[in-house]
Amino acid sequence: MKRKIVYGIFAATLIGTAVLTVTPSTAQTVDAAVKTGWVKESGKWYFYKDGAKATGWQEWDGKRYYLNSDGTMKANEWMIDADGSIYYFRSWGGAYKSCNVVINGRSYTFGADSKMQGSQWIVKGGNWYLTKDGKIATGWQEWQGSKYYLNSDGTMRSNEWRLDDSGKIRYLCSWGGAYKNRSAKINGRSYTFNNNADVTNTQWIAMDGTWKLAKDGRISTGWQTWENNLYYLNSDGSMKANEAFTDGGKLYFFRSWGGAYKNCWYTSNGKKYYLHDNSAAYQNEWLKADGKWYYFQSDSTMATNTWIDNYYVDASGVWIPNKEKPTDKWITSGNRKWYRHADGSYTKNDWEVIDGKYYRFDKDGWMVTGWKKINDIWYYMDKTTGERYGKGWHWIDGNCYYMNANGEMAADTWIDGYYVDASGKWIKDPKNEEHTHKWVEETKTVNHPEESHIEIKHHDAVTHTVNHDEEFHYETVNHPEESHMETVHHDEEYHYETVHHPAVTHTVDHAEEFHYETVTHPEESHMETIHHDEIGHTVHHEAEGYYNTIHHDEVSHEELHTVCGLCGAFMEGNIDAHIEYHAERGESISYANKVVKIVDKEAYDEQVWVETKAAWDEWVVDQEAWDEQVKVVDKEAWTETIVDKEAWDEQVKVVDKEAWSEQVKVVDKAAWSEKVVDKAAWTETIVDKEAWDEEVKVVDKEAWTETIKQKVCSICGKVQN
Repeated sequence: MKRKIVYGIFAATLIGTAVLTVTPSTAQTVDAAVKTGWVKESGKWYFYKDGAKATGWQEWDGKRYYLNSDGTMKANEWMIDADGSIYYFRSWGGAYKSCNVVINGRSYTFGADSKMQGSQWIVKGGNWYLTKDGKIATGWQEWQGSKYYLNSDGTMRSNEWRLDDSGKIRYLCSWGGAYKNRSAKINGRSYTFNNNADVTNTQWIAMDGTWKLAKDGRISTGWQTWENNLYYLNSDGSMKANEAFTDGGKLYFFRSWGGAYKNCWYTSNGKKYYLHDNSAAYQNEWLKADGKWYYFQSDSTMATNTWIDNYYVDASGVWIPNKEKPTDKWITSGNRKWYRHADGSYTKNDWEVIDGKYYRFDKDGWMVTGWKKINDIWYYMDKTTGERYGKGWHWIDGNCYYMNANGEMAADTWIDGYYVDASGKWIKDPKNEEHTHKWVEETKTVNHPEESHIEIKHHDAVTHTVNHDEEFHYETVNHPEESHMETVHHDEEYHYETVHHPAVTHTVDHAEEFHYETVTHPEESHMETIHHDEIGHTVHHEAEGYYNTIHHDEVSHEELHTVCGLCGAFMEGNIDAHIEYHAERGESISYANKVVKIVDKEAYDEQVWVETKAAWDEWVVDQEAWDEQVKVVDKEAWTETIVDKEAWDEQVKVVDKEAWSEQVKVVDKAAWSEKVVDKAAWTETIVDKEAWDEEVKVVDKEAWTETIKQKVCSICGKVQN
């Protein structure tokens, strides 16, 4: 197609000059002082309006262009507009419109508004997008019988597990579609997918940075058993690992690979625990291990250096038999008493309340009886029991004394009309020793203690039957860890430095200075004809073709093996051991030689590019060659440096080490141990306590209460005989 040719004509009356430039589709004039139109700078196209770079959508010569935020023209690429509409820009920048084209082997339709129509995949920035009705699709999508997942920005997910909107588990393969109607090995584990892309077998999956258990095509939660190990899965399906967990008041501990500890000791923060066969920690109960007894408290920690009822456990938690539990008790030595505490200590030179009663002990710890003066105050302790007399009147050695609430003896004072002298004695009548008794009748409640005697009671030995579990230990038996290699991406290492920027300047090209006037001299200039070659560019056309799915059958061979008819295990080299293994469980087996298919490589599908037309280059003429009249300058133009911005310092990131990836081993399942039985389970009778005789109190008559009436002197308190 012929291109338009525009010539710049210079008039002798004009001041200034004009130059010619070319746009992607047609040549346009650009003013030297104010840029207007298409300009190619540093190999990139820009569109100027009134001297400024235009951005966004632009219409030119009946075609649509899009300019990025820095003004550069989009070309040879897809663009997704803010409303989700999709466009493709040709090598020279114009958007396709009203046509059907093949781009990277796929067919696309564009409307009169240049928007893509229909549904199809596009590749942009190395990412795949699915369009539906000319818009970018998101979420779960069906395409040609396969399920895909697209992010909120439309980018396709691949090589990962994902839950669909109904909670079903899907695996998105390398080309994005969910596996279906096949078996596949992913990260060393085998999975089966049905026609709906559901996972049909129960198996672990690595998802969202943790392990989750797929069961019936969904993520399992709560308690789960797998290969005789107990696991707990959170509400999001993530597996508990390397942590403690309490459920239903029971404590559990989980290994690094998720299985709960069981039938073993466990130490955490310096405290010891023991786990049942059901993985729950012992709690408020005794454990016999290696012939020793241990007790576990309400928080499941092993008790140490303490009494459990009447049983003592030492610093290592072991029960020490026949050790008497110390208690607080009175000790009699000759005719004196002292009170020993459970820890062996005793009170000296002080009061102590024992069973709700006050007792005084001297400087050596002996119980005080009789009168005792303390800090100039007299107290009286019963001569037999040592109990301090409390509030009220008391006859002592033929005299009556009054004690206050704290046991202090009253002296030289009146008590309710009665006088006690300086020695504390009641004076019947301060003026007259004799007085007439004033008898007053009163009712009194008398509490009679029970009448009892001591008898010897014989106790038989206390025993219990202990069912001993089989004795076993764990050994690592031919079970290496299961692992795979993953690529770990390391971000770049960097720091910030201060970078000094010199002043920002630009070079201004001044056109030659001249003017036109009539002088006696001829003009010092002449006109020459300059030939311009045609302007064009090379357009690269991508190869045309399509992707075809090629199915590769599995690669296998047959081997002859001796196979167990009960469990299907291979028995070569260990037939006797295998028979013994089933015999221990009461099982009898048969075995035979069978030809077994061994899969060397799983069947798989492969996307293959089928090229229908090779790529080619085409020369496109943007402007035909032309001749132009130009002025030959008599005075050269000159250059001046203009400072646009003074020099400044800036903090910039300096990359010390570029980001890198490395292959690391990821342990899918640590090596594990299996139980080796050392001794079969047995039952043993344990004597907890030998037979003994005990002195017990036999009540002959229960305590009783009696109400009596008597006459008491209101003056002296004497009871009438």
